[in-house]
Amino acid sequence: MWRVDQFIYDSEGTTSTASILAASNLSLSIASTVSLESMILGVPSAFFLIGLDDGTYEDPIPHITSVPRIRDSATFGRFLHEALDRQSNLGNLDVENFSGSLDRSWAVIQSMLASA
Repeated sequence: MWRVDQFIYDSEGTTSTASILAASNLSLSIASTVSLESMILGVPSAFFLIGLDDGTYEDPIPHITSVPRIRDSATFGRFLHEALDRQSNLGNLDVENFSGSLDRSWAVIQSMLASA
């Protein structure tokens, strides 16, 4: 059984996705870029597909193989165990060029703004 200690609904949209992900131990998505954003920040993530066996989400983003697919409770349990053991998980991320990508992106944006 899992317990949620705190839940805050940000109806005003004052919190960014990046800040929420950075403060998280892990993230789950169904077929969105949240998993990629999470992994870029060093937060383990997976596509949660349990119960979506109607074929709609057979392989949500087939060309992104580095995001684990969770289709059953055993896989979910393994993912949780590995994700919560962040020390071993952070060294095993398989995301091309994730290290320093946010800094590089901001540098490009800032140089574009400076020259505008």
